[in-house]
Amino acid sequence: MINKKFKYIYLLMIIITMLIIVNIVWFDKKVMAENKKVVLATDFWEPHYGPKLKNGGYITEIAKESFKRMGYNCECFFVPWKRAFELGKQGRYDGLLGAFYSKERSEFFEYSKAISEEQLVFFSKKNNIIRKYSSLHDLKGFIIGVVRGYHYTDEFNNASYLTKDVATKTSDNIRRLIKGRLDLILASKLVVIHTLKKSYPKNVNSLIMLEPPLVTNKLYVPISKQNKKYKQIVQDFNSGLKIIKEDGTFDKIKKKHGVNGVIKQRPDIRNKEN
Repeated sequence: MINKKFKYIYLLMIIITMLIIVNIVWFDKKVMAENKKVVLATDFWEPHYGPKLKNGGYITEIAKESFKRMGYNCECFFVPWKRAFELGKQGRYDGLLGAFYSKERSEFFEYSKAISEEQLVFFSKKNNIIRKYSSLHDLKGFIIGVVRGYHYTDEFNNASYLTKDVATKTSDNIRRLIKGRLDLILASKLVVIHTLKKSYPKNVNSLIMLEPPLVTNKLYVPISKQNKKYKQIVQDFNSGLKIIKEDGTFDKIKKKHGVNGVIKQRPDIRNKEN
């Protein structure tokens, strides 16, 4: 009778021990999942990303899925670019979403592998006297709309001989160009085309793109060096990105958002003289 009693006590102790172990493992996994959280910030930059786009846009979805494959929970906040950059630099955000590379930024951020690319192009009204240029010096004397805090190219950003009129967002510059308050704007080709189609459909044929494009820039997910795990985060993101490229998820996301390599240009936006 005593042996039977001890047997039950022994079994009960085993069960309790196993429950404790299971709870410890569950708790550790929960803590690890909570710790593997990445908060990114970026601007409103349709059609690449933005709060009104499905799943935040194709770049947002690619970034989240890449992190997810490596066990991260990724959140993205859309704020003015200057705020995103400064708070990311301070480490109040873990990183940026869909940003161009610059040497200055690389002092504060560790860059991932590229997830997309975009052309920066000068736009003017069709009746403007300038239709093409061979160097930035050809644009001297024209009022060029730019966005505060954006890095275009080192040459352009440092070109003090150019007249640059600063706005807080690209859509403001598009509106001012249409109204004749600017001679040119420098902006993402796809962003301008998307904004015209969405907000200014009657003015689609009134703008032209100057040849050649200023530059084709790649888009990255830079992680703030203020985060002590920034190197590991970038490494994990790159691994997740590789996985979704290899299993076809990357292309499926682009296709879902209407992106096949690059978003197709509207045929009624012309970059030639008419």
